[in-house]
Amino acid sequence: MRILGELDHPIYKITVLEMNSKVTIQFEKDLKVVSFKFRDNDWIKHTTGAKEFTDKKVLKEVDEVFTKLNAIQEERFQRRLKSELDELPNII
Repeated sequence: MRILGELDHPIYKITVLEMNSKVTIQFEKDLKVVSFKFRDNDWIKHTTGAKEFTDKKVLKEVDEVFTKLNAIQEERFQRRLKSELDELPNII
């Protein structure tokens, strides 16, 4: 995998990668990753195309995905915590 470049963004680390004639635009935030993969095409084959792809609407939708991922993780942690509390013995 080869790094083609990074896109500046105040919240996300956005990396443009290439591997096996596929380009990946990877968004990272808080130990979570959202990626878009593209087959070799004329539009998204370098950082310029990746910048065009990541317009305001896409960034807003990526933010919604990260929000959903955080909610899934939090809900799962809460279920785990509840099951651990249910397993504790009653001490009189």
